[in-house]
Amino acid sequence: GHRIIPIVAADGARSPGQRRKRLRFYAQTGFFVLFVLAPVFNLLRYDLVAEHAWFLGMEWHIGLDDYSAGRIGLGDLWLNIGVRLFAPILGAGAALIWVSWKWGRLYCGWLCPHFSVVETINRLMRRAIGKPSLWDTRQLPPREPDGTPIRYDRRWWLITVPLAIGFAFVWAVVLLTYLLPPFEIYGNLFSATLTRNQFVFIAAGTVVLSIEFLFARHLFCRYACAVGFFQSLAW
Repeated sequence: GHRIIPIVAADGARSPGQRRKRLRFYAQTGFFVLFVLAPVFNLLRYDLVAEHAWFLGMEWHIGLDDYSAGRIGLGDLWLNIGVRLFAPILGAGAALIWVSWKWGRLYCGWLCPHFSVVETINRLMRRAIGKPSLWDTRQLPPREPDGTPIRYDRRWWLITVPLAIGFAFVWAVVLLTYLLPPFEIYGNLFSATLTRNQFVFIAAGTVVLSIEFLFARHLFCRYACAVGFFQSLAW
């Protein structure tokens, strides 16, 4: 029954926990912005039109065109595939496993653009029904960690549902820019001249991701996330 008072230094400085929370928020926000802008600056994406990948602003080929044209042999092709495709994937996986072994699910908690959406919807859903998910059987305590009371109000659904759909729309558009030229997608979107395939991709992606964000976002993290799988190997 005692109220928990947050620890604040005498000079008004934030406690280590508050500073850590703020740093985590900045990290999540920055990585989400990076996730959105990476295709725009060709930092990392695969261009279906040009039929090659981009990495850090450079064209990234594995040599299929050169092999088809007879400019390189089969041995060079396999070397390119190993060095430019499998080595980066395995290297990134090894780095994730090592980081997870050393510090836990650092990527999930501090960087993942999906998990930042999950946490946002969790907080709003808790405001609406007292639970972070529709499938939880028990409500959470009606107080914040610092003792501040929380009032549940179903009117929060009026914010939760539109925001989840908005996040889904942003994700669908961004995912498409990882496959097609970003300036073409954004130009067509703002001028309402999306092609049929572009419209179908964005519409279908928005519907599927809206369902995922509202009903199955935790299941995705647990069972469908490749990064989560690599991190779990460290345990």
